Amino acid sequence: MPNLLRYDQLDSSRQPAARASAASGELWCARNNVKKQAAASKAAIHQAINDQHRITRLRNTFSLAKDMREKPVVWIEKRILENLCMFNEQDDMYLFTQQNFVSKL
Repeated sequence: MPNLLRYDQLDSSRQPAARASAASGELWCARNNVKKQAAASKAAIHQAINDQHRITRLRNTFSLAKDMREKPVVWIEKRILENLCMFNEQDDMYLFTQQNFVSKL
C-alpha cells in the first residue's frame, strides 16, 4: 500500500490538483455505474424494467460528478473530507473500491 495522505494533510498549493483528481474519480465512477447498469439490464431485462429508481440513481451520480467540478471550493472540500478521500504524493486520489489511483483507470 502506497503512502496515502488525507486532503487536510496536503499543502494548500497541492489541494487544487487533489480536488481535480477527486472530481475525475467521481466522473469515472458515474460512467462505470452506467456500464454496469447496461450490462445488468441486458442480463435481466425484467429486473431493469421493474427498478423504478434506476434512472434516478444514475442521474444522481452524474449530478455529483458535475457538482464536484462546479460547486464552490468550500463545498467540494467538505465532501472530500467527509468521504475520507486519500491521495498519494502526486495528489492523485486512491479509489479503494478499485484498488487503484484515478489516473490509472
